[in-house]
Amino acid sequence: MYLFQNQLTHQQSQVPTPSQVKREMDENNKDALIASLKRRIKKLEEENKGLREQLKINYADIFMS
Repeated sequence: MYLFQNQLTHQQSQVPTPSQVKREMDENNKDALIASLKRRIKKLEEENKGLREQLKINYADIFMS
């Protein structure tokens, strides 16, 4: 009986509490959100760079006219 109780106690101590599970899920969500925002920033920076280059070309065309 003692062995069974000891084993059960050991198994229960390994089961994460609801707050631990929630914290882990929150961390995973934060990591996913950060990765998504980094991808969005990179895309917007590339778009911005392209628009700046196009603006230079347009200014040169106006200046040459």
